[in-house]
Amino acid sequence: MLRQDVLRDIESTFGIVPGFMDGMPDMVLEHTWAFLKDFLMVDTALSAKNEALIGIGAASTFRCDY
Repeated sequence: MLRQDVLRDIESTFGIVPGFMDGMPDMVLEHTWAFLKDFLMVDTALSAKNEALIGIGAASTFRCDY
């Protein structure tokens, strides 16, 4: 997949291309995006949105810098 195709797919999903993803090398970007889509952004018993909100809550509880 071409870099522009990957970036277009990311933008259509998120509305923007996060800065950390825009700076990734081509091969890393393609594999990272495939991983995010296939494993982290799928609905399970909880929706992907609820999983993300729980992650944000947990990170803020532990005062995570990331």
